Amino acid sequence: MKTLGCFLVLTILVGCSVCTAQIRSAPPETLTKPTPGNCEDNVFILNAAHVAADATGDDTLIIAIARLGDGERRRELNRRRLHNVRVFLTELQKRKPSTVIIAQGEQVGGYGRVELYVGGRLFQVIAIKTNDDLLVSATCEPDNIRPKSPDSSFYPYLDKKPE
Repeated sequence: MKTLGCFLVLTILVGCSVCTAQIRSAPPETLTKPTPGNCEDNVFILNAAHVAADATGDDTLIIAIARLGDGERRRELNRRRLHNVRVFLTELQKRKPSTVIIAQGEQVGGYGRVELYVGGRLFQVIAIKTNDDLLVSATCEPDNIRPKSPDSSFYPYLDKKPE
């Protein structure tokens, strides 16, 4: 019974997110500037995008567009952020790689961001602290308990050498 209740709550939350995203399908420049959340927020948003795409069909595309923000100059940041999105969706959520499209967009004012589009409509914008990676999954744990495993698939730990 607990599992059914949790499933219903998650379904309602995801449904509300999808409705809100459809209403807010204006160009990103006209939206209020997003502020960075935490790692768990990022995981929730990516998971919700996956669930929303699955609800509309197996081959529904999720498009992620990374944009540098104020004070960010290295295009490598966008590549790393998009890598984390792709790995999260294809390896953890088991989406078909052909349903995840990634691209880099023009620089924006404010925080760097990753815009998520589901089925061609803006779903959510994830803001990222200046010069940071998009933290997801195992990177959510505090440094003192995070495993320093060489097999980590996510940045910033993907390029760190084992101790």
